[in-house]
Amino acid sequence: MTTVTGAKLITAAALFGSAAAIFTMVPFLIVLVRGIMQSNQPNTSGGSILTYVLIAFGVHLIASVGFLATVKILDALNTADPTFLQEKVFPIFWAAADKAQVIALSGAAPGAETDAAYSTLYGAYVIVKNVYTFVPIVVIFFALAYGIFLARKDTYRQDHLTVLIYAIGSAIIAFTLFEAWQGIASPALFLPSGDLNTLIAQQWESILGL
Repeated sequence: MTTVTGAKLITAAALFGSAAAIFTMVPFLIVLVRGIMQSNQPNTSGGSILTYVLIAFGVHLIASVGFLATVKILDALNTADPTFLQEKVFPIFWAAADKAQVIALSGAAPGAETDAAYSTLYGAYVIVKNVYTFVPIVVIFFALAYGIFLARKDTYRQDHLTVLIYAIGSAIIAFTLFEAWQGIASPALFLPSGDLNTLIAQQWESILGL
C-alpha cells in the first residue's frame, strides 16, 4: 500500500467515525431538546413530553439503522473488499489513540501526509470519545435538574420530599432511556468493544486510574 493510499485510509476513518457519532447523537438530541423546551410551557402535559421522547427514539432508530445500512451497502458494493469499511476503516478510527497501531492497520508509510491525516483522525477521535465518556454525567445532571423543575411546577406539593422523589424518579427514567439509546447507537458505531457501555466504562477506568 502506498503512502497516499494509507493516508487516505486514515482520513476515511476520521470521516466515517465522525459521521457515525453524528448520526447516532445529533438527530436524537435535536428532537429531545425541542421537547424539553416545549415542556417548559405551563400548559404542557406529561403526555406531550412522552410523545417527544418517543419521536426522538424513533428518529434515533431511523438515523442509526440508516447509517448502519448505508455502511453495509457501501461494503456490499465494493466487490474487491466487501468488508472494507467495517473491518478496515472503523477499526482504525477506534485505534486512533495509538499512532503505531493506526500506521500498522492502514499500511501508511511515515511522511507529512500521513502525519496530517493522523492529526485529523486523532482530533476527531478525542472529541467523539470525550463526548460519549461524559454523556452519563450530562444525563444525570439534566435528569436531576429536570426532576427539580417538575417538582416546583407541581402546585399541590413543593416540600423537600417531593423534590427528592421527582429528582430520583427522573434520574431512573433518564438512565433507562440512556440504556435504550446506547443499545440502538452501538451497532452503528462499529465499536470493537461491542457497545457504548463498555467503551464508557473503559474510559472512566482510565480517567480514575482503576
